[in-house]
Amino acid sequence: MDRIRKLIEKIEKYGIDNNVPIMSKDTIIELNKIINNEKVTSILEIGTAIGYSTICFANNENIKKVISIERDNLRYSIAKKNVLESNLSNIKLINDDAFNIEFN
Repeated sequence: MDRIRKLIEKIEKYGIDNNVPIMSKDTIIELNKIINNEKVTSILEIGTAIGYSTICFANNENIKKVISIERDNLRYSIAKKNVLESNLSNIKLINDDAFNIEFN
């Protein structure tokens, strides 16, 4: 099993054990199908939680950039640790309320 798959499973277990809301595996699979079929290259995720879906999407070879916003400081710090462990360079995490961010 590859390193990213092991990390995703570890994050999934943490989410379940600690009642952190994460996407279901089926939802991840369906969204990745859409990403591939529609040739999506970037994602804006509002609600990083612990980085589970962020890493799942960033691991898709079609995705060049995932920007993910999390307002909860504890969850953001856990997500940041998980993203660093993933070693995926196409993820940008933002620790703020999405309503406070101006997009140009």
